[in-house]
Amino acid sequence: MRCPGCGKIIPDQIRYCPYCGTPVRPKRQGVLRWRRIIAVMSSVAITIIFGVLGGLGNLTLSPPTPPAISPQNAHNVLDVAGTYDRPLPHTVLDPRSSSITLVADVDALLAPGGPEKARAVEQLRAQLRERIALIGLRKAGIVLTFGVSPDPLEGNRIAREVNRVLLETFPEIFETAILRDYHTIDPNRANRGNVELEIYFLLETPR
Repeated sequence: MRCPGCGKIIPDQIRYCPYCGTPVRPKRQGVLRWRRIIAVMSSVAITIIFGVLGGLGNLTLSPPTPPAISPQNAHNVLDVAGTYDRPLPHTVLDPRSSSITLVADVDALLAPGGPEKARAVEQLRAQLRERIALIGLRKAGIVLTFGVSPDPLEGNRIAREVNRVLLETFPEIFETAILRDYHTIDPNRANRGNVELEIYFLLETPR
């Protein structure tokens, strides 16, 4: 099936385009629940990434060639020779995701600048530090971020700002991760500004 918004090919069974967020089927009346949308989006994204990481996992990496041994460097070579026999780490994506829920001051966060925006960013940083500390400091592979709003474009903007703050606050965890901005349509304005992140961390296993 082709997305009516961006024109890209997408699976038939999904309700929103994973590339641009455009609804591809009429949604039912009422509020869409968080978990249903996250499950759909996650399945599409994880399928793609598993294919990429699976291909990388099949690559054969050759260890570096040990330096030539001479009387002058024999001592140093013997000290490091053991490192050439160590197996290279194999990185895989943890299939279990970790969920983080945040609350953002939408109007301040989406403002072009100023003290109110700075305050909203710092509030997000504080929430992120608290939540990340609870789930552990590990390298992330994929982050799916959903901004809640009655307006899907605003929801994507919220998610984009949160991902920017996430990357700035924890570069050592997320600088190599794939971050995606999504939205959850909710006509209840009391939920506007809620944000949920689904984080898939990387695991290192011996080959």
